[in-house]
Amino acid sequence: MRTEGKLICTICPLGCQLSWKKKGTGFEIEGNKCPRGKSFGLTELTNPQRILTTTVKVEGGVHPLLPVRSTGAIPKEQLSSAMRELGRITVKAPVDFGQVVLANWNGVDFIATRNLPKASSRD
Repeated sequence: MRTEGKLICTICPLGCQLSWKKKGTGFEIEGNKCPRGKSFGLTELTNPQRILTTTVKVEGGVHPLLPVRSTGAIPKEQLSSAMRELGRITVKAPVDFGQVVLANWNGVDFIATRNLPKASSRD
């Protein structure tokens, strides 16, 4: 395992370049211009997490796929599992922006990120 490296903080628009070194059982983080940068670096090194954005299938909608995102961060090692679960889902149109598509998956919801109306029937 590496004992030092660099990260770019993504918490705010400054994009601070962080340097880190392994010190005993912890990490020394430098280069942050605010306390949130140090917290970001520590989390990224010990328990990296991501907001997941993807699509789910739609039945009866004007589009076949609906964009969705997690309402909170998910540990990186759980992203594949979340994708498998979302791949099993088909929602019925219409769908409203912000509508919960998958509730409380490991503590986060997945919500629609657009309105998706029903396809008009062509009689």
